[in-house]
Amino acid sequence: MPPLTAFEARVLDHIRRHDLLHPEEGVLAAVSGGPDSVALLSALLALRDETGTERLIIFHFDHGLRGAESSEDKAFVMNLGSTFQVPVVVKTADVGAYRKARGVSMEMAARDCRLAALDEAKRSCGLDKVALGHNANDQAEEVLLRLFRGTGPAGLSGMRPATAGGCIRPLLFAPRRDILAYLKEKGLTYREDSTNQIPGHCLRNRIRLEILPRLEAVFHPRITETLCRHAELATAEESFWSEEVSRLWEEVKCKGSTGETALSVARLRCHGPAVRRRLIRHAVGLQRGHLGGLYAHHVESVMKLIERQHSGRSVDLPGGLKARLEGDRLEFAAAEPQQAVPFDFKIPETGSFEFPSLQARLVLKAEPNPPSGTAHGSPLEVCMDADRIRWPLTVRSWRPGDRFRPLGLGGSKKLQDFFVDARIPRSLRPRIPILCDAEKICWIVGRRLDERVAVSRGTSKVIRAAWISRDWNSRGSERLPSG
Repeated sequence: MPPLTAFEARVLDHIRRHDLLHPEEGVLAAVSGGPDSVALLSALLALRDETGTERLIIFHFDHGLRGAESSEDKAFVMNLGSTFQVPVVVKTADVGAYRKARGVSMEMAARDCRLAALDEAKRSCGLDKVALGHNANDQAEEVLLRLFRGTGPAGLSGMRPATAGGCIRPLLFAPRRDILAYLKEKGLTYREDSTNQIPGHCLRNRIRLEILPRLEAVFHPRITETLCRHAELATAEESFWSEEVSRLWEEVKCKGSTGETALSVARLRCHGPAVRRRLIRHAVGLQRGHLGGLYAHHVESVMKLIERQHSGRSVDLPGGLKARLEGDRLEFAAAEPQQAVPFDFKIPETGSFEFPSLQARLVLKAEPNPPSGTAHGSPLEVCMDADRIRWPLTVRSWRPGDRFRPLGLGGSKKLQDFFVDARIPRSLRPRIPILCDAEKICWIVGRRLDERVAVSRGTSKVIRAAWISRDWNSRGSERLPSG
């Protein structure tokens, strides 16, 4: 092996300092073809002996949004894999349909589909980590973006070098200029995304192309490094707060009904505002499974509930969540939907089927199984082995006693227990569509596929199922349609 370059040595130091990789782990490298991802791939390959990486696979996601450019990006990445003798997995998704179904921005839709596809590829390839090419400039942009959107102190920590889900960012320390210099030193070419040069394409572009250069010119020529250093300090603070909140949680939590999280107001009021805010965020995170869309003004609304002590009052939170004050209890639960009516629709064959009462549509297509096993990244779209399906199909609401075999579990499970483990509020369960064939449950829509219809290497034909709903909230927290 040739000696490491200075840049590769810095990447290795970052990996070791943040404990990003361990010997014999398998890594999925996300490669778009841009400079950051090409540098990431090159550095990971150069460091394989030092990190002990057992398997390295390239992942490319084709958003299908830029016509010929998208196809050329894919061909470039495939050629990279051939040049470096690294396997390539390519996934795609109908980002436009996902955006329409979820009512989110195109940037958010692309991100959600890409991350879902990454996670699926990581699991199907049996790998341990997903390596992303975010750099120091991306970190500075993220900190400013969160600040402009009204994030609290936790959000100012920006992106983490590693996440609990196995994502790592080996280049997060490196300014873009160092990455470009490394590529030049290695003689490596890369692709440029033309949309990255359009300020109005998204807010992140405006920050990159207009705001950060202005800050560098007027305030500080090394503003990127300053913002990244701030993010590191905030991350250290968050490590302390994480331990502190875990310790205090047992003190303030109350026993809640199924599907809700409850806190003692009296015990909350024993702590200062900073601690209360952290505990409120923790409660929302437990209830929803994430903090996406939760901003400082949401937390402050809950703080006012506590201060004014108006029992029976409530505030709306993102994801269809409500915070309600009931006596000495602060309860976090899904907003009360209209009473659900059981539904049961027969599906005799493939095609497109409208369900007006559900404000939704199901599209079923028979397709040959692609050689790569490519499946769309949206949780509202799955591929099923056509030979394992017994027609006719049914879309129905759940029934007491329902059981299925969740993909990846290795056994059967009561649907009610699955809902409880997934923290799905009782009030929402009757509204979740279930796709069944003549013998069994096939798919809990948006949640989990049944392993009995999962695509395998021996699959020759697939049924691709897409659920398109006007009332499905983003990031897995449902406002499922009323019956």
